[in-house]
Amino acid sequence: MEGEVRIGRKGNFGIDVDTPYNDGYSMVIDSIKRRAISYPDFTLYSGAAQKIIDEEGFCSAISSFTIVGTRSGNNPLERYFEIKNNYEKFGITLIIGPPKGGIIRKISSCNGNEEKEQYNKIEFYNFIPKQGVRDVRAEEALLSSLSIINMIIN
Repeated sequence: MEGEVRIGRKGNFGIDVDTPYNDGYSMVIDSIKRRAISYPDFTLYSGAAQKIIDEEGFCSAISSFTIVGTRSGNNPLERYFEIKNNYEKFGITLIIGPPKGGIIRKISSCNGNEEKEQYNKIEFYNFIPKQGVRDVRAEEALLSSLSIINMIIN
């Protein structure tokens, strides 16, 4: 555990360590003697931001490089370099289609939107080919998609 950084509130750091600090970050320096020291604040990455979009806000969610997860999309592993290059240039917005389908039709309805003109690329990928079920839950699709995207960009 030495070197592990913990965030604590009211003296609770999730492990039993002796520290004179009640709040903030602590780094474990000796797990046998249960000692920790204060650690400077830093920006903590808490994961991808998830946002549920209603019909009205859909077109505005599309960004410079948008990947849409859909059962009728391409295999992302076959387009590995294209995804990685676009990610490095623009970042990625990932949209997961609803189980009832219609995501491609909904995105085509954004074509008349003036805002859409500024966007560079929308690509459709099937992150769970041969899924063996009619529908994949959005949570499963999100986890699968992010796992594959993470593997590609790293």
